[in-house]
Amino acid sequence: LQFGSGKYGDLGAMIAAILLDPESREAVLDADQSHGQAKAPLDKVISVFRSMGLKFESPLAMPTLIDTFDAIGQGSFESPSVFNFYLVEYGQPGVIQNAGLTSPETSLYQSYRLLHLLDAMSTTVKFGINDCPRVSRFEGWRSSSPFQCSTIEGNTDSSPAHFSYWPSSVESVHDILEELSLLLTSGRIKASNEALIASLVQPIFDSGDIPKAIRAAQQYILTTPEAHTTGISRINGGEREIKGYESKPRGSYKALVFLNFAGGVDSYNLLVPKGQCGSSDDGYAAYAASRGNAIPLEGLTSIFASDQVCKEFGVHSDFSLLADLYNQTIFFANIGTLFEPMTRHDKWRTGDLFAHNAMQHQLARGDPYDEAPDTGVFGRLLDMLQRRGHHTSANNLKGEKTMLQGFPENRNTVHEVSLSNPKDLNQYPTVTDLIDVAKQLNGVGELGNSFFGEAWSESVSAAFFEHEQSMAMAAAGIEVTDYPLNEYSKLSEGLNAIANHMLSRDFRNVNRDIYVLRHGGFDMHHSSEDLAPAFQDMNVELGKFVNEMQRQGIWEDVAIVFGSEFGRSVSTNSGGGTDHGWGGHAFLIGGGVNGGKVLGDYPHPLNSAHVQYTRGRMIPTTPHEFVWNGVAQWLGVRDESDLDLVLPNSKSFNKCDHFTDKDLFVDGACDCTIINGECSCQCDNVTYSPTVSPTVSPSELPSTEPTSHPSSLPSVIPSVSPTLNPTDS
Repeated sequence: LQFGSGKYGDLGAMIAAILLDPESREAVLDADQSHGQAKAPLDKVISVFRSMGLKFESPLAMPTLIDTFDAIGQGSFESPSVFNFYLVEYGQPGVIQNAGLTSPETSLYQSYRLLHLLDAMSTTVKFGINDCPRVSRFEGWRSSSPFQCSTIEGNTDSSPAHFSYWPSSVESVHDILEELSLLLTSGRIKASNEALIASLVQPIFDSGDIPKAIRAAQQYILTTPEAHTTGISRINGGEREIKGYESKPRGSYKALVFLNFAGGVDSYNLLVPKGQCGSSDDGYAAYAASRGNAIPLEGLTSIFASDQVCKEFGVHSDFSLLADLYNQTIFFANIGTLFEPMTRHDKWRTGDLFAHNAMQHQLARGDPYDEAPDTGVFGRLLDMLQRRGHHTSANNLKGEKTMLQGFPENRNTVHEVSLSNPKDLNQYPTVTDLIDVAKQLNGVGELGNSFFGEAWSESVSAAFFEHEQSMAMAAAGIEVTDYPLNEYSKLSEGLNAIANHMLSRDFRNVNRDIYVLRHGGFDMHHSSEDLAPAFQDMNVELGKFVNEMQRQGIWEDVAIVFGSEFGRSVSTNSGGGTDHGWGGHAFLIGGGVNGGKVLGDYPHPLNSAHVQYTRGRMIPTTPHEFVWNGVAQWLGVRDESDLDLVLPNSKSFNKCDHFTDKDLFVDGACDCTIINGECSCQCDNVTYSPTVSPTVSPSELPSTEPTSHPSSLPSVIPSVSPTLNPTDS
């Protein structure tokens, strides 16, 4: 039996090979939860366009799907880096990671992107391809000609392109759904989901408005997990119970903001030795001799430090805020990811050095020996704070969630902070219940539910919750209205979003916030000329944020840490840029910071005479654990066993070398001293949480119903129906 002509590239032979492959025919794979994958956003959009027969009425105004990266996570020719849209090794925290799987596409499951994708698909069904700013849409046009916006659902007359699909049979709702299921989900839609959709479409069908019934069916199906993943989803139809804290926190507010400047910042040109450097008094001359891109003396603003090899340093003048607020700023010298203390003469124990993805992963995890798998350093920190009775919130902006991911039993969900003001979904609706039905179609998963379907349904349900919460906050007037936003600065956009979200702390009943904002563009191999404008942007936007924190009256309660996955090479390359390094410099700034100092060991000279110098790079002497130790104590994690869970690799370093909150903050409570050759750490007599005598371990026999007198220390065993962000119950 032969399929095709036997010639190279015959499509008939290719299709036969696909359909006759055992993976296509084995029904047992339908029962395998790990079988399948998440679909990429651009693949989904193009697939829907093709299967629904997108027809162009005006070819000169053809949509190009350019400029959709921010909106849905992918766009034509818009790969954010040479590493494509996602990393092949990524697995979404939760069911994907727990199953030991990878799913690169799920790294694009940010709430605002999921909602835009769903709403834009619904808009396209209702109005066709459009350029109307009032509704979510797929942007990017071959022509910039403006189009009129229809407000009549089903009217595509003003659109340059629209769906031309018409079912082969419209004798019944069943016929319509069967064909749409085949085209949009490859026939995978679960019987219960199809039955729910049929019950809602039937009254429209019975009214005689067949086109509207088709549009309703299309929109319902496009929200299902079956439309966004492969594999077999098994949903029981009950909505996922998601809610925030219902009681007020019993303690003051504190927040940590981590600015993750991705790409590897050239921080050797941020903090520069100038003078008073011991036997070699002119530290600047040694610095300039080592760097081909040295900042001139007139481009540096002097600061002074004790306990360093040099007493005088210079801060890049384009980032003068750090010098102006030096009394509220601490620099950390030669910081980086370390498995253990080492010099160039030691046998190195490291991960994959100098690779962006590997070093970002190490920075996020803070667990080089994988003692707390699938968790991030801030996720573990928030878990310990939650166990101590604090109301916590893990908040992510523009990046993957690993750093904020805690232990799964604590259900400390990572929230996506919207970068823009929320707007109504499903405007000019075909069916008014679309969002409520979508929650049911993505309801609680049954035993055997596809891991990929579960990840989609969990993410989109959380996105609906976060959107509703944002809409409620907007309705309550909780918004920073006079923030001087720079629409051309991504950093301004992110810091404005954080300021807005912090303003809602009382609405959210939260007293411990951690934010991670990823901001790229620092991988400057070819030239160092872009560093100055980058610092200028950081200087201006961070200054605006400081002013807003002061206006909100919480500047003393906010700590901002600047970091990057690695520093740059000390020596420049042939293009005048710098290559991937290892150690670099970071800083902490805040109204309550015990500033005016440089901690760690600043490497001097920056050449082969230094024991940390190797092939143009500096081996770090300050691990990230030293900083996170003091920050964790300041936020309220002071028990040594809790700190060991947060920082599992801290034991690889001398305890007395870790920075304490007294080192970092004016209101610090903990300190370490060496007594008889041993490191002894103790904290002032303060309570770890705002509760009265909290228990230190969960009950051995947890009830299945919440108590009317909740403990301030949640059990580590999840309840039968866990919430996304648990209350004190």
